[in-house]
Amino acid sequence: MRKVIVFCLFFFVFAFTSVCIAQNPDKYARANLIYGGGAGGVGFDFIRPINQDNNFRLGIGYLQGNQYNVLCAGLAGIRAFGNRYAGLGVTYAGYSENVADIPGLSGTVTQGGHVGLDLFTGVNLTDDKALEVGYSSALGFTGRAVFKF
Repeated sequence: MRKVIVFCLFFFVFAFTSVCIAQNPDKYARANLIYGGGAGGVGFDFIRPINQDNNFRLGIGYLQGNQYNVLCAGLAGIRAFGNRYAGLGVTYAGYSENVADIPGLSGTVTQGGHVGLDLFTGVNLTDDKALEVGYSSALGFTGRAVFKF
């Protein structure tokens, strides 16, 4: 059942971003390879420019750890500084099991949903590729490889 829900969420985000991009070419979607919550996975996000230096991001991800998985969704504001950027956001992370020893978080993270604040920075390697590192109070240390499509 959980895999069906994850598939439906990914399909919804992909369909939503495709429609939004078709209506406004300044908006775009990105695929992500994600590390967070002591797990690795994939995600998609939708970027909407606010002005020349500021963007709004809506994203979703599915992470697979050792004997557990994490479904996450988030909203963030991003500020560009040349080819570098920084952002602040809010993330929901749903853990399938109790998990200990997550880098950046102390103690055991309990099964279920957790909401946290994110702080991240990244560098645009090219127009369609970027690397990002950060910290989330719901996922611990995070990292992303981002691919625009």
